[in-house]
Amino acid sequence: MNSPETLTSEVAQAPKLTVLKALRALWKAALITLAVVAVLVASAYGVGRLETASQVEEAQLLAASAQQHAGNAEARALRLEARRQLHLALLRLEERNFGSAQQTLTTSVRLLRAGQPNEQLKALADAMGQYRVPVGEDVSGQLATLIKWVQEFDSAEPMVSEAKPAVP
Repeated sequence: MNSPETLTSEVAQAPKLTVLKALRALWKAALITLAVVAVLVASAYGVGRLETASQVEEAQLLAASAQQHAGNAEARALRLEARRQLHLALLRLEERNFGSAQQTLTTSVRLLRAGQPNEQLKALADAMGQYRVPVGEDVSGQLATLIKWVQEFDSAEPMVSEAKPAVP
């Protein structure tokens, strides 16, 4: 059997073994908890990255669309200013101010070409660019030419109510 000395040493070691087992169990639980927390943090990070990436892509598409709309609006503004200059040339011609009429007509052509015109307006800009306002007493023929161009311009460029909205 066991000697009293052996029993005494076993009894003395029993609390140490229980404490070691308890510490081992505590470390195990702590490591498992740490692993679960790490997995949860990594999952949250991954989901956040995916959501952010899709939001960034959506914002880039929206910005590109806005830039395109801004470019279209700027081109339309140039075309409308060209139309206004054409009308001013008509008024200058009615006043028999031939030099000013030619100058505003030239400005109209320059603005029209800068405004990304369609084929109809390109042909009109070419015709207007070749025209020279002759000085003379009878301006009815010249007025008729400018009025015809105003009508062609208006038929080629849609009115504001017919134009597409600038914002999607």
